[in-house]
Amino acid sequence: MKNSKKVFAVILVTAVLCAFLFSALFLIHESDHDCEGETCRICAMLAVCRTVIRSFAVLSVICAVILLSLVSVRVINARRKTENKYTPVSLRVRLLN
Repeated sequence: MKNSKKVFAVILVTAVLCAFLFSALFLIHESDHDCEGETCRICAMLAVCRTVIRSFAVLSVICAVILLSLVSVRVINARRKTENKYTPVSLRVRLLN
């Protein structure tokens, strides 16, 4: 079950990256086409490709923010664990005041 989730994740990531790559390649290839006017199909596809690239840009920013917040939480938790590492009990110190 766990292996199938990894395979599905790899397939999904590959599909997303291919969509992003092919959208960018289509934009580069058809950027100087001869437009037919308002009913130009290539212009419509260029608009879709721009939307795909913009959505991936927003998605990548969101993923970066989530990743940075998770890393910072782990760093903070690791520091908290090391702060309380040495206690009088763990050092076997008697407080006889």
